[in-house]
Amino acid sequence: GITRTLVEAMEAKDPYIEKHLRSVSDLALRIGREIALPEEQMDALANGALLHDVGKIGIPDSILQKSVSLTEEEYTEIKQHPALGVGILTPVEELASALPAVEHHHERFDGKGYPDGLRGEDIPLIARIVTVADAFDSMIRARPYGYGVSSEAALNEIEENSGTQFDPRIVGALLKVAHAPGEGQAGSVG
Repeated sequence: GITRTLVEAMEAKDPYIEKHLRSVSDLALRIGREIALPEEQMDALANGALLHDVGKIGIPDSILQKSVSLTEEEYTEIKQHPALGVGILTPVEELASALPAVEHHHERFDGKGYPDGLRGEDIPLIARIVTVADAFDSMIRARPYGYGVSSEAALNEIEENSGTQFDPRIVGALLKVAHAPGEGQAGSVG
């Protein structure tokens, strides 16, 4: 109930975000199953993926809906959304396990991400999964901060950034679920 309420609050601010959040969560769970993520971490992953952008509630619409490149000052402001999300979720004890994904989904495997510049295995596993699922879904959406590229192009870009931006193990799992029998080709991912 709490997760649904927060997703509805995000959707009220940005009507397009619900599809993104649900797609990220679905893909993250498929990746989690592919890497045999322990069952007790799957709820944390599902909630973390659904709520990874909850901090954007605190970012002005003028930045979130901007159709041209962000200024350096605006980008600095948008980079605050993981911390804002942690602030929103910390009082909700039932969602404590989702906090690592919310806080660290913009970390990079090479340590050049934010907010803490974590690197490799220091980044919580559920955050590494959400990072890949979020990047994929953001690339395929034609939105102000999405590329609107094909699934294959998004998969290729993620694969090219394996080991730098993304955890190679998670990228490998994404590629497997994207091309899994019964899932269709990569076009049905997300």
